[in-house]
Amino acid sequence: MSKDLINTIEVIVSSPLLKFYYLGLSHIPKEIAPKIKKIGFDGYAIIDFELNGREAIIINKKLFEECTNNKKSVLYKKYHAEKRDKRFYPSLGGRKLDTKDRFNLFICWKNN
Repeated sequence: MSKDLINTIEVIVSSPLLKFYYLGLSHIPKEIAPKIKKIGFDGYAIIDFELNGREAIIINKKLFEECTNNKKSVLYKKYHAEKRDKRFYPSLGGRKLDTKDRFNLFICWKNN
């Protein structure tokens, strides 16, 4: 996993306007915006793309761990409070790891 992904997340999360954030996966990029708006998020950015199922799960899990392992960090403090202390359950939305679908990793956020 590239340190660039963590750096990208840190830049986004460090904004004083950002209240909390969440990392997710989608295989249909145009469906991200309507879904996150429906559940109350204000914005999103795709931070990695064209991942196969196995890559998507591995990277998503590693990023979650990196963002939530230090309770003193801004990455932890601003991660979605209902998610950050729970066990991470990777999901491809019902698809199998060997699916031919390609996935996008995104960060979505809620502003103050």
